[in-house]
Amino acid sequence: RANIGRLNADCTVDTSFSVPSLFPFISAIAVQSAGKVVIGSSSFFNNQSIARLNANGSIDSRFDAARPLFPQQPNIASVSSLALQPDGKILLGGVFTLVDDRPRNRIARLHSNGRLDVEFDPKLSMTEGAVTAIIVEPDRRILILGYRTLARLDSDGTLDGSFKPAVSDPTAMALQSDGKIIVAASRKVVRLASDGQLDPTFAPAALAPNDAWAIAIDPQGGILIAGGFTNVNGIPRERRIARLYGGSIAPNPLMIVA
Repeated sequence: RANIGRLNADCTVDTSFSVPSLFPFISAIAVQSAGKVVIGSSSFFNNQSIARLNANGSIDSRFDAARPLFPQQPNIASVSSLALQPDGKILLGGVFTLVDDRPRNRIARLHSNGRLDVEFDPKLSMTEGAVTAIIVEPDRRILILGYRTLARLDSDGTLDGSFKPAVSDPTAMALQSDGKIIVAASRKVVRLASDGQLDPTFAPAALAPNDAWAIAIDPQGGILIAGGFTNVNGIPRERRIARLYGGSIAPNPLMIVA
């Protein structure tokens, strides 16, 4: 399995899913209906950095993928994040500044067939790094995380000026079912209200010596974090993964995980 594979529920390899050995670094995955898989890469494959696979892993030739580019370094066309909207449109983030020769700074939206949605044109001021995470909220507003950046866009791509995140240097994020946002930033994990301000009912978790780089919410509301840290609130986590309580403040916000 070269760079991408699929596992069964018991973590054995799904032999019915076989992808041609064409793809270098796979940096983003989004699963559509009927099991189709949109993939993004940090380099080119078949002159593209985005493609769609059928449910069996073969290339979907009907997906007419747009072409993100970073003209300052022509060999780079990094797509580092993907998210699906309820209407089937595809959001992509990365380090590109052009998509199909149209200006698009680090984020763009594609129609379900892969072509650029020309009506969606966010005017991000990012000059470094990439958009590394995208979350579509239930009201279709769009959270984006990038280099020193956490922002929210309205569904048409305009910047939501009411969202003023009280964090710096964010590295990962996740959305709770109640609309609150879990963010890793500056070697802490905090929770933000929908306006971006710190939630005082959540005890921040201190990470050392490095940040969390991935966050997920489990079915019970627990907050799973993984990254470069080796302890959380002074409790050793040498395997660099831990789980936090997702509710209100508790004397010890860390759930001990074997």
